[in-house]
Amino acid sequence: MNEPLGDMLTCVVLAPVDQPVDPMLHAMLSEKNWSARVEHDPRMAMAEACLARRERQLRAAWQTHSGLIPGLVILSHPRADEVDSMRTAMERHVPDIPIWTV
Repeated sequence: MNEPLGDMLTCVVLAPVDQPVDPMLHAMLSEKNWSARVEHDPRMAMAEACLARRERQLRAAWQTHSGLIPGLVILSHPRADEVDSMRTAMERHVPDIPIWTV
């Protein structure tokens, strides 16, 4: 049985604005009870990943955390310099947020 949408953890997906996110990625995230929050700007993706991290911390405080750690999924992005800067900032300031590149 699937958990209600409200119990799904947020995984941020950084994708180019002109490239639709593959439905297979949404399905894979859903299997882990993660909901995808798609962002097109690296700065917004970092902000959303930090908000999702805070949400996980609050869930853990109330013992409703599932133990899974969704993070940030980066699809190929045309603004590579900004993505690299975001990755460097996240590794420095929030190293506990996993980052995957697809």
